[in-house]
Amino acid sequence: MTAFGVFLTALGNAAERDGVLGDECVEYPPSEEVDYWATPLNAVVFGWMGVDGVHYALLKVDGEIRDSSPVIQIGPMDFDEPYSLLAPTFVDYLAIGCGVARSEIEGLIALEESGRSALLDFMRANFQQSRFCADDVERDLGRYATMIVQKPEIVQKADDEPVA
Repeated sequence: MTAFGVFLTALGNAAERDGVLGDECVEYPPSEEVDYWATPLNAVVFGWMGVDGVHYALLKVDGEIRDSSPVIQIGPMDFDEPYSLLAPTFVDYLAIGCGVARSEIEGLIALEESGRSALLDFMRANFQQSRFCADDVERDLGRYATMIVQKPEIVQKADDEPVA
């Protein structure tokens, strides 16, 4: 099972999901259909900022979520550059957000897989979205930009009805 799958299983078993992503809102179950123009067709949305439509997603690779799937932020109101990289993998996303080494998150995921709940409580105590704004966090999509499958542009007809 992927790290994201373990996270989803933990969310599914949780009585309470508030605070798991700090002040951000968890989307559970995650959504593959979001109506914002900027949301990639291959995005699985798992969180929302709660302002300006900003949301967080994993990108599917060849139609599926993998441990190598990058985590991106989608800002639909930022028309010029709506995408930014949050982390190259979900494990890295959790490590950056919690301010710990990747190995610590891997240990928590292993505990979850063995049936011991630990990940969500740890995240509630440590996760801060503001850590992704630090100077040492890479935000440029770089090689991940080619992984984004954009929605077709909407073209306006003369009578202002959208056409795909």
